[in-house]
Amino acid sequence: MWGIFGEDLILKGGSAINRVYIAKVGAARFSEDIDVDYFGGGVERSARRIKEGMGRIREFSVKGPRVLHRTFRFDCYYRNMLGVRETMFKVYSLEDLIARKMVALLRRSEGKDIYDLFHALNMEFDRERLLKAVEMTAGFYHVEGDLFVGLISKLREVKGSARGIGNSTNHFIPRSLRPNWQEIIDTLIVMIENQFL
Repeated sequence: MWGIFGEDLILKGGSAINRVYIAKVGAARFSEDIDVDYFGGGVERSARRIKEGMGRIREFSVKGPRVLHRTFRFDCYYRNMLGVRETMFKVYSLEDLIARKMVALLRRSEGKDIYDLFHALNMEFDRERLLKAVEMTAGFYHVEGDLFVGLISKLREVKGSARGIGNSTNHFIPRSLRPNWQEIIDTLIVMIENQFL
């Protein structure tokens, strides 16, 4: 993809935070997709370039796009079982990815967001840069009220369904890294309170 889209493509989401950052501490989970932002011009020009570029990917069978608002979804199925090539992506900073994970957790309450946020907040990051990223991301996604207070409230709300969160998320996490979900939620609440409130 780098050879087709170059620096206009920036890796984000679970793949970015796990493969680039959390992997450094040995706690990376599996991700079923790759999320990217594309900065190749206006919406119409970008749409055209994305469709053309995706058609040039040979290692995958590409189906799509399905379009929802300003999001294009392509389903890509790997075809070449032989050989491994290095890949290169631009990636958002850890602080930007943490801010995005916070908003994702606030909106959808998935175990993968809890897991990623827990491990990311245990890493070294620039607090001031994170606070700026949180402000920008919360504004972009129209988050009402204080994001940190909202996160704590959301975590307390989902704590009662910790078992269900584990059941729906554990298959993304290597067996040796699977957490006690009640403990990870409790710890994440304390981390957010201590670091941001």
